[in-house]
Amino acid sequence: MALRTRIMAFANCLWAGAAALLLFASSAFASDRPVVFELYTMGAGCADCAYAEEAARKLREEYSADDVVIMTFPLDGENLIPAAISRLKIDYKQTDLTKLPAAFFNGVSKILGAKKGIETAYRSNIESRLLLSSSWKMSAVMEFAGARLTSSASVSTNAAPSHALDLYCALVQSMAVAPPLARDFIKAAVVASASFAAEVSFDNPNPDGCEGVEVFWLLQDPSSMEILQAARSFNLSMTPTPTPTATPTATPTFTPTPTATITPTATRTPTMTPTPTPSFTPTFTPTPTPTSTSTPTNTSTATPTFTPSSTPTPTPTSTPTITPTFTNTPTITPTATATYTPAPTATFTVTPTLTPFASSPGDINGDNAIDVLDLYHFAYYWKERGGRGDLNRDGVVDRKDLFIFMRIKNYFSL
Repeated sequence: MALRTRIMAFANCLWAGAAALLLFASSAFASDRPVVFELYTMGAGCADCAYAEEAARKLREEYSADDVVIMTFPLDGENLIPAAISRLKIDYKQTDLTKLPAAFFNGVSKILGAKKGIETAYRSNIESRLLLSSSWKMSAVMEFAGARLTSSASVSTNAAPSHALDLYCALVQSMAVAPPLARDFIKAAVVASASFAAEVSFDNPNPDGCEGVEVFWLLQDPSSMEILQAARSFNLSMTPTPTPTATPTATPTFTPTPTATITPTATRTPTMTPTPTPSFTPTFTPTPTPTSTSTPTNTSTATPTFTPSSTPTPTPTSTPTITPTFTNTPTITPTATATYTPAPTATFTVTPTLTPFASSPGDINGDNAIDVLDLYHFAYYWKERGGRGDLNRDGVVDRKDLFIFMRIKNYFSL
């Protein structure tokens, strides 16, 4: 009992230390409200814009796209879209283009100009807004039909807004060596109810064939210019291919056909040698013809009578006994033995899909307990893609997962 008490005390100390580290960490927990980072640049003659674009590219690699929505708007060159200048000058009232680059965070915080290391200032603004929540919920989807892209979004809240809100839709092109580039930006609808849905279509959305395209939806308050909520839908080509879960196929069971038993058939040909039928020849002994003496004048002719001396009794020489002779000449057909060569058993290599919380949410190491050992997995898989601590399954272990884990721990407790 005393040992259990000491172990629990040690675990509580570790929890307290982890909480202290989280409070002093340079990054905050992500929330359900993404941070929208808009960067307006001027390519030709703007040396500082290169620093800002490089910082945006690094931040895109550092943060999940579900946590930080990054869009760059070039104000010159072939990538210029008219909506970018209108949004900067009219919506954000930034008419002095000599102070570019201009960065806006959720529409209410801005940083003008840039220099080497500007990502530190950008990161500070992002971190300060990751903990903010929103009463609005938003989701978005997209689909392709030939060269036409259609994206739809739905927004909802508990009560209707006191005034109308603007719903924007941005088509963004992703590139490997540059931050996401806005190709189109339109005002899709005006939201004046507690629940609303909108749909936008784009033709030939990715003419340059870059990595892929994304569609960002922004819900913005026109009076304060604060972006209240955002959602993202993305091209399937940008989605990492999941590790397929192999379903092992059962090894077929071969039921061998029993060996046929062939009964030899003997051909029996009886050979019969019959005894010849005896011939019966009766023997007749004739009585001599009597000679009578008569008077010469009286001559009579007597008819001889033959009286056999005995009655002929047939005496067979032998009694024919038929004794069949059987010559057994069996014809034996040899028993055929069927030889079965079983088909080789297929070997399936199963790559299991790792379910980080198979036993319960937050049980990272799978020991059926939510304790300090699960924190070690966060430290080990931190910032890795597909790590065991990826509780929200967004492909990376980051602050959002640790935030979820701390809430689970507080719910279950030790």
